[in-house]
Amino acid sequence: MGADSLHGGKVLRYFSPQLRERIDYACRKYTQDIHEIRIKTDAPVCVRSFGQEFFISHDGTLTSDEERCLKCSSSDIDYSFRAVCENSVYSFAREIREGFITIPGGHRVGICGTAVTDEGEVTSVKNISSLNFRIARQVIGCADRIYREVFSDGPAGLLIAGPPSSGKTTILRDLCRSLAHHYRVCVIDERSEIAAVYCGEPQNDIGALSDVFDGYPKEQGIQTAVRVMAPDIIICDEIGSRADIKALINSLHTGVKIIATVHAASASELSGRSQIMKLVSCGGFDKLVFLDSKNRTGKVTDIMSSSDFLRLYSDKKLKGNAGAL
Repeated sequence: MGADSLHGGKVLRYFSPQLRERIDYACRKYTQDIHEIRIKTDAPVCVRSFGQEFFISHDGTLTSDEERCLKCSSSDIDYSFRAVCENSVYSFAREIREGFITIPGGHRVGICGTAVTDEGEVTSVKNISSLNFRIARQVIGCADRIYREVFSDGPAGLLIAGPPSSGKTTILRDLCRSLAHHYRVCVIDERSEIAAVYCGEPQNDIGALSDVFDGYPKEQGIQTAVRVMAPDIIICDEIGSRADIKALINSLHTGVKIIATVHAASASELSGRSQIMKLVSCGGFDKLVFLDSKNRTGKVTDIMSSSDFLRLYSDKKLKGNAGAL
């Protein structure tokens, strides 16, 4: 899907002409699913595919040899930065402060530079030095197994755990698409990665009955969704803070089901996350899914009931204090 998105012009047009031609050639020539393109001043143009890094050479081929690679200039960075800001940097001041801009197609451009701060808060970013184009990937059907095994009897609470680049958000997005054909789903999309809203319109298929709280901090989005939308299911990505967990536990009292993701490479690692364990112990999830990125993105290694997980990994002291926040 990465190459198709690039060839559709949704991403290629944000690169300077001298980079665009070679990136286009590389994506046409190779079958790898390119899901990131990184450009950095006076550094090689780098692409990421299946967890591996490659450079683009001067003739458009992929290489691991830095001596043969195409390098990005400051003018290339300036061209791309102005393009993603639609030549109006001021209009995107909030997004720049947050470190990324969503472009048509749901692709996200990460921004790196020098922070301008005021009393410890970032107010703007200057001297842009790196841009990371993350190619949006909606893999229809990738969550079918999870949907069958977890939701066959109706809405259920689900925690999806995995290491970085294991496909957590991709699976979460596909579950949203399937579930929101039958249930009222509220998506708390703090970083615009699930629905990929652009100008108020989701760029991804997230189902007919979904409502998106785009850019909301998770705590506020969860509270607002429960109060005003009466969802059957709340979906959110990358939970972990004390505020996240408190808001989710409070939502359980309304009968809403939670589907969320968390960074954890194994069940053992997850058991060491005290805030997550509080939510599991409070009945936040019926099932836990573990992903493995070693072989391929989105590979399910285990589906476990929360009761089995607690029996294996929860310590007695944590159980005794599960309700204390």
